[in-house]
Amino acid sequence: MNCKQVQSLLGAYLDREMTGTETLAIRDHLDACALCRTESEDLAQLKSLLGALPDPEPAPDFEARLMQAVRAERP
Repeated sequence: MNCKQVQSLLGAYLDREMTGTETLAIRDHLDACALCRTESEDLAQLKSLLGALPDPEPAPDFEARLMQAVRAERP
């Protein structure tokens, strides 16, 4: 794999969405490529920080607006 391929797959790699063969190919590349390894580490840190954020609360009128939109779609 080349850098462009690896960098486009880093999100899926870090989320463990890759096949075993793909995972091994990416690991091999990361072992040999400092640039992609740094990119992977940075993305992992960002994902960790974002995962620690609380879920946003919906707006107070969200349910009312949603129901209004659903009713408007009915024939």
